[in-house]
Amino acid sequence: LIHHHLGTREEMLRAAASRTIANVDRTVREGMEEGEADGRSDLERSFDVMVGPRLQDRSIALVIDELNGAAVRDEYVRRLVAGMYGTFVSEFERALADAFPAAPADRCRTVAHAIVALADATGSFDTYALYPENFRRAREAALRLAACLGRE
Repeated sequence: LIHHHLGTREEMLRAAASRTIANVDRTVREGMEEGEADGRSDLERSFDVMVGPRLQDRSIALVIDELNGAAVRDEYVRRLVAGMYGTFVSEFERALADAFPAAPADRCRTVAHAIVALADATGSFDTYALYPENFRRAREAALRLAACLGRE
């Protein structure tokens, strides 16, 4: 009965992955658009969205962790998750290049990658309650990473 209505396990996984990634993408887009109306820079908006409360909902972090595990076994999920992370890195890379025009492109890419990895790991860390004020500290660390580009 369940199989008849929901399909195979792979179909259910792929549908859930697609829905989750679409929700994360929408959350990011909405946050960037709201920040634009406030006149904040792309970099400020990127920090607000990626290393702020929007994506720090524990349920989002848990689902993304699950998708990372599923990506090992399923090519479709792997492409979706890789696309999500690729978008995040590209957005930060562009915002960092705009904020620090003298910084070399490869340094902006490296810092963008580090910030996205930090943001992703912070959600996982929060699941285990490793540190109080986990998200505030992650945001502070991400801001310090970005500031290094201004000292080049």
